[in-house]
Amino acid sequence: MEREYKNPPLVEALCEFQFIPLQPYDSTIPGLFYEKIKEEYPEKQEQVGINFQLQATEKGFEQKIIQNFPPKIQFFKSDKTSLVQIARELLVINCLKPYQT
Repeated sequence: MEREYKNPPLVEALCEFQFIPLQPYDSTIPGLFYEKIKEEYPEKQEQVGINFQLQATEKGFEQKIIQNFPPKIQFFKSDKTSLVQIARELLVINCLKPYQT
């Protein structure tokens, strides 16, 4: 039985897949992937950023910033309730509010 919340506690749900590279990266993959999903995810944008990692150590938290983080291509549904992100060795599927169920 489904339970509906007046104020759902989740803002975003995502599933992230990170892959171990077995061969050199083919930069045509995002375009080929887009051809498969463009009907459902017609809007696209490139996101370039800095990767920030925080790790607990014996001395406290250690931060690490990776400057040359590869760009991500984001594909959005028209209503912005869902997006797919693809980058080198990465695939992320995000669902945003309002959720269907």
